[in-house]
Amino acid sequence: ILTGFALVAALAAVGPAAAADDGQGKAVPFRRGVNLSNWMSDSQRQPLQDGDFAQIKAAGFDHVRVPVNPEFLGFSLNEAATGRVLFDFRPVDEAIGLAMANGLKVILDIQPSEGFLDQVEQDARSEAGFIELWRRVADHFKLDPPDALAFEILNAPKYQDDVQRYSDLMGEIVAALRPIIPKHTLIVDAPRGDSIEGLEAMTPLRDPNVLYAFHFYEPVVF
Repeated sequence: ILTGFALVAALAAVGPAAAADDGQGKAVPFRRGVNLSNWMSDSQRQPLQDGDFAQIKAAGFDHVRVPVNPEFLGFSLNEAATGRVLFDFRPVDEAIGLAMANGLKVILDIQPSEGFLDQVEQDARSEAGFIELWRRVADHFKLDPPDALAFEILNAPKYQDDVQRYSDLMGEIVAALRPIIPKHTLIVDAPRGDSIEGLEAMTPLRDPNVLYAFHFYEPVVF
């Protein structure tokens, strides 16, 4: 399906499981992962410790997905649109450090609130602020090895009625990041709530190191 797409199936409870190759025989370093749900996207969650990562590694996983809500770390779309990007990297650095110290690769996923998603979708100024956030994130992690750290741009974007606008935004972000992180894998989630229908409606980007993600919850009652 969708020739030329390298797919990441971001499963609801388990997290993303990357394809074994990119469709052209090139190995993908992220093969079997687990999602660290809500740790840094929900302020109520208990922090993970070194022993948790050791258990994940011992269970046979090679990577973890770390969802981060930037709003909990001081980021504001309105301020970023003016060029003022506040983001407390300390807890994220600690999480990535714990994972890598235990031999795990990391997918850093931006997973904001519903209001954040709506604002980015509806306000061009907020889109600009979101691009600035990613420039700052990329610059902060640019020295981390590309085979150990990947970046998932936006979890569960909506864009129910304007998939092309979403594709255009992802294209702008990827273009903005490539001068900073030319070799890191970028993951673009499907619009329409990360659905397979949204993925099928997307225009693929002209970048050989982009993976595309969708979420699969059916049957929802299960």
